[in-house]
Amino acid sequence: MTRVLTGEQLWTPPANQLNPFALDDHDVIDVLTAHPDDRAVMLAYATHAAKLGEMSVRDIGAYVANDGEASTKGDPAWVRGRGRRTEELASATREGIPLARVHMPGLPDTDFGSRREFTILVDSIGDYLLKRKTTTAITLGPEGGDGHPAHVRTHEAVMVAAREIKLGGGLLTVFGLNAHSQGSVVIDGSTPGYQAYKQHVMAPHLSQTPFEGYDRFLDRETFDRYSINGTAA
Repeated sequence: MTRVLTGEQLWTPPANQLNPFALDDHDVIDVLTAHPDDRAVMLAYATHAAKLGEMSVRDIGAYVANDGEASTKGDPAWVRGRGRRTEELASATREGIPLARVHMPGLPDTDFGSRREFTILVDSIGDYLLKRKTTTAITLGPEGGDGHPAHVRTHEAVMVAAREIKLGGGLLTVFGLNAHSQGSVVIDGSTPGYQAYKQHVMAPHLSQTPFEGYDRFLDRETFDRYSINGTAA
């Protein structure tokens, strides 16, 4: 079956890649990251795989904690002026995420290392998940993909918020990126068309992606599944 990925790209994923997260068409999926380019660079395959329902595109949204204004890459005036928000919205459009489903609360671009900063992040994520009635969350995992402290803390904040939602009677499954490519869910980026797709959704992030290191996430994305209380399932 041919699936529409963007307005100009088509490709047929292999059968074993169609639903790696074992979702159904009633699931509400959200990809939660710290910075505007995190999802496109490290979670584009997962985003694509999660959104493709059996009969239609699933309800998928994106939470991006900050506007990435503290980045030292790219034109400083553009970055500090929150131009990366514009890049993120263009990238989300290429991923097939409706702009109404992209939530960027504009939290300060920090590592969320202080108790106050982390609490604000947890509250923001918790409010978002409850409003969306999210059933499946995708994050950069406990090592943050590339180890960035804000990536790590965003995953931790999702897990804390998930436990609080559980106390309220909700249900949530978290898939966290496994930085060592040894997770229980593997999306193989060597499949024809996958890398072209990821590069396509990365392209709007012009202030960041020309710099070194972004190609290391093209080969595959692997994930661990976490139960609602934060222990591996």
